[in-house]
Amino acid sequence: MKLVLRIVGIVLAIVGCIILIAGRSAATDLLGIIVLLVMGGLPLALGVFCLLKSGSKKGSGSNVPEQPSIPPMLDPEPVKAPEPVSAPEPDLINDEPPAPAPEQDPYQYYSFKVAGISFHEKEIIDGLASENDDYDMTKKEIVDAYMTDESIYKYTFSIDDVQLEPEPDNPHDPNAIKVIADDVFIGHVPAKSTKKVKQLLNKSPEIMCEVYGGPSKIVFEESDGTYTMKQRDHNFGAEVILKYCK
Repeated sequence: MKLVLRIVGIVLAIVGCIILIAGRSAATDLLGIIVLLVMGGLPLALGVFCLLKSGSKKGSGSNVPEQPSIPPMLDPEPVKAPEPVSAPEPDLINDEPPAPAPEQDPYQYYSFKVAGISFHEKEIIDGLASENDDYDMTKKEIVDAYMTDESIYKYTFSIDDVQLEPEPDNPHDPNAIKVIADDVFIGHVPAKSTKKVKQLLNKSPEIMCEVYGGPSKIVFEESDGTYTMKQRDHNFGAEVILKYCK
């Protein structure tokens, strides 16, 4: 197709040039000049057009139609799999050394309730008891001090020294052992415990004693929001604890 256009263009251009050259002498007036230009110029112009058409960029090359340009697709970025989270390694430099295992208590304990203490209540009150100032508080004072639901005893006891003295001349039990707290005789070791206590006395144990009981009072709140105070009278009691090496 391009070759045909080029041949046609050359032929028309030559024909146009011949007509213009040959008819130049014959065109003596204006009308002749116009006719000459039309007859020669028209094929010349068509020939030039055909030549330009055959040599244009679109007509050159192969007959394969030009493919429209497609913008290159951007390659999607690969999705990275989440990295496994590993447990943090212990800081071996700054880690504190493990705490030492708690030491086992090298002591053993044996305890018993003092027998016959009810026969010595007066001696206990006179020789061992101290007045508790909180016992004199009114109901309102106890509530204001947030001491409700707490038993408040009239006496407090603080025993510094306890002695366990065998009593072989006891007419009821030659194995009896007296309990003496701060030089006050408060009762005896129960008969079922005397044998064990005598064995433990050979180990020079530490002896402790707690005395409790006597009048007390307590203030508690009723379901309707009011407060009630009740007084009680508890029997005196005492517990002795022996602490000795294993």
